[in-house]
Amino acid sequence: KFCSKGGYRKMGIKLSICIPTYNRKGNLSELLDALAEMIGEARDIEVIISDNASTDGTKEYMKNLETSGKFKNLHYHRNDENIGPDNNFVMCYKLAKGDYTWLVGDDDIIMGDIVPYLMEVIEKYSPGVVYIGFGSEAENVSEKSEISMDDQVVVCNDYVDFMLKVDYLFLISAFICKQEIIASIDFSKYAQCKELKYALAIL
Repeated sequence: KFCSKGGYRKMGIKLSICIPTYNRKGNLSELLDALAEMIGEARDIEVIISDNASTDGTKEYMKNLETSGKFKNLHYHRNDENIGPDNNFVMCYKLAKGDYTWLVGDDDIIMGDIVPYLMEVIEKYSPGVVYIGFGSEAENVSEKSEISMDDQVVVCNDYVDFMLKVDYLFLISAFICKQEIIASIDFSKYAQCKELKYALAIL
């Protein structure tokens, strides 16, 4: 269905929602249920799951979901072994085929009409980076983060504009990046970063 090395780009995909996961089947299913209701029929949005060799039944759950018909564009990738969280984040970017990529934590919840709204933002501005500034309810990172229309959305032309407009960094789910920017990143430089978001911020 797709090339694990990002060897081609699927025509017509505007947004890739990429979810790295490891042994969080319950959280993942809750997130995917919400996405299926919101954008399951969309043909210009793909949902990619990069499973870091989970042992909790995630593989079986995803195989069933793939054949359920809930999504028009759902792709499941499973690493042969656990490659660590940062490398799994990078794997998500390699698998993505959309003009924009949104890395979403498997323990986050996407609510309301945020995805259609983000599609409108992308269509109107063709930004380099879209940043979602989470509200105070998301400050406790030990709890699930709810991504909704109540969050501040910042549109940036490129990474310089991003640094001028955004004065703090939070979760990986806060960034939606244009493919050209992602392609310009040498991720190997940031292999020791604890969070891939810092790599995106210090290009």
